[in-house]
Amino acid sequence: MKLFYFIRHTNTSIFLLLYMFVLGACSPFDNSYRNTDYNNDGNTSQPTSTPIPTPTPTVSSTYTPSPGPTATSSPGAIPPNKFYINGRITYDYVIAQDGVNEAGIKLNYSTKTARPVKRVVIQALEAGTVVEQTTTDDDGKFVLYVQNGKTVRVRVRAWLLSANYLADGIGQNNCDNSAWDVKIVDNTQSKGNYVMDSPNEFGTNYDNFNFHAPLSISGSTYTNRAAAPFAMLDTVVSEFELLCQGQANISFPALLINWSPNNAPVSGNKALGEIGTSHFTFENGAPQLYILGKENVDTDEFDDHVMAHELGHYIENTLYRSDTPGGSHSLSQTLDPRLAFSEGFGNALSAMTFNDSFYVDTNGNAQAGGFSINTNNAPTGDGRGLYSEVSVQYFLWSLFKNKLTASNLNPFARIHNILANYQKNTPAFTTLQSFAAYYNAQYGGAAENLQNLWSNDLDIPYASLCTGGCAGSQDTADPFDLNNDFGLRVCAGCASERSYPQGIGPKFPADFWSLFRTLVSGVNAATAHDQTNFGAYSYPRNKLGGIRWYRFVGTGLSHTLSVSGLGGGISCDSDVLDLYVYNKGNVVTKNDDSEGAQAGCPSVTFGTVANEIYSITINTYNAPAVPSWTITISP
Repeated sequence: MKLFYFIRHTNTSIFLLLYMFVLGACSPFDNSYRNTDYNNDGNTSQPTSTPIPTPTPTVSSTYTPSPGPTATSSPGAIPPNKFYINGRITYDYVIAQDGVNEAGIKLNYSTKTARPVKRVVIQALEAGTVVEQTTTDDDGKFVLYVQNGKTVRVRVRAWLLSANYLADGIGQNNCDNSAWDVKIVDNTQSKGNYVMDSPNEFGTNYDNFNFHAPLSISGSTYTNRAAAPFAMLDTVVSEFELLCQGQANISFPALLINWSPNNAPVSGNKALGEIGTSHFTFENGAPQLYILGKENVDTDEFDDHVMAHELGHYIENTLYRSDTPGGSHSLSQTLDPRLAFSEGFGNALSAMTFNDSFYVDTNGNAQAGGFSINTNNAPTGDGRGLYSEVSVQYFLWSLFKNKLTASNLNPFARIHNILANYQKNTPAFTTLQSFAAYYNAQYGGAAENLQNLWSNDLDIPYASLCTGGCAGSQDTADPFDLNNDFGLRVCAGCASERSYPQGIGPKFPADFWSLFRTLVSGVNAATAHDQTNFGAYSYPRNKLGGIRWYRFVGTGLSHTLSVSGLGGGISCDSDVLDLYVYNKGNVVTKNDDSEGAQAGCPSVTFGTVANEIYSITINTYNAPAVPSWTITISP
């Protein structure tokens, strides 16, 4: 999700994208996209071709091929009884200036250059039916072979599709044998897939069929935005190639990217473009991105770091693991460490995707305003810690940058290994603590300057990463910080005391700062850990003081965990606390009653596996904040 406090909106008129949409006709020979829920409505029957909308003054039904000769793919040996069409597909790309390396934060339309449209589906259609299909290479080139006697149009779809990708040796080649299915669709037009259709029909060999998707603006008004879907897919290709540094044959789950020129920073009906902000979500179990497109307000299709950030949430929720509670957040807030890791990971991943530390988000009239974040900037003061997305993005980016500097060979591979094979299965939560603990255990404290980044730049004790302390090599990972090394450093009166909320709040005892409190059978009397503290936040549910974490080691028995003795005279029938029990990120049981005796004093019973570790949260729900409570586990 984009940074909450930068979102703004105004009332403005909108000029429509030069586009067409179709739901896509499945041909008899093509099994690769049958049984697809095109409308996300549960219906997987094979669709029929949907008519092209009637042109209006602001919508054109065709694109004109770009003038002039362009290098194309050689048709090679032509199969018997077939003719060929070869060509190249390009789109207009513009730079989102960061305000540091380039003057002013904006989309700079004077930097417009033609880039190849990579790996998209190219179809030959006869009377609206797909008769042949291929994909472009990394230079945008393609060859279609069509049965003699047919007369076809060429359709370019904003759709990345491969069941077993074979690297072509032109662009990045990390994703050999990977699979993907990524479509750009219009959420305001029944999730129709964006396409370009040729104005001409072909029945014989044709060379140099060169289509260009333009981006044109007059003053502050777009006159053509055909490039937008292909710009977003270019970011997808770049990020997939980054991921494949760690594993070549990834099967990326199918993804719909919902983009429309009507998508505005207003919450409401997504079918009308009221998407709130660019974000990742699941719909009927299927991963989806929603991307802003409201010109002169906020557009993200050419803010490639924003696109990469949101794509990062898709990656962590499908290939890796994310325990984030989500919700509003900003760089200056003291967050639930799960949320801090998720958002910091998104920013860092965008920097890694383009090897560019500046995250840029443009907005405003003519897309000539916005903000930038430099992930290369180390956190300072109270911003140093597991709860800070600044700390997370800086730490992850630094590992990548340091590995790149040292070897220039697959700098993401180690990060992928930890996320895919260690943090994904942690009994703790997905935080910077668990990530760094496993990274240190696998590669050592000297790897990518990890120990110095952790101890000096983040000012967190190195010992917090290891069970029994860290030797720098062959350490045992401690994803919980069981000794509360962090709390003992930042507590009130300690060597590097911190405030909550950062920068403005009071200091707290060490137990308040502990990541997890270990629970035992019997009565666990209240400590400074056992409280909810709103920290003056209007939305405290995803802040450090709004959610308290615990761990319990299973015995093989069934146990009842109960909260009682709420401080401050708060009644148990006040809807102030919820209780969740997790095993490796999955909810085992919960109590989020809103009424009755357990609304404020929740209780759950759950079976355990001997020596299995269960992570537990007690969450604030409604005001008031609860200053203390007791937890009892029986037997």
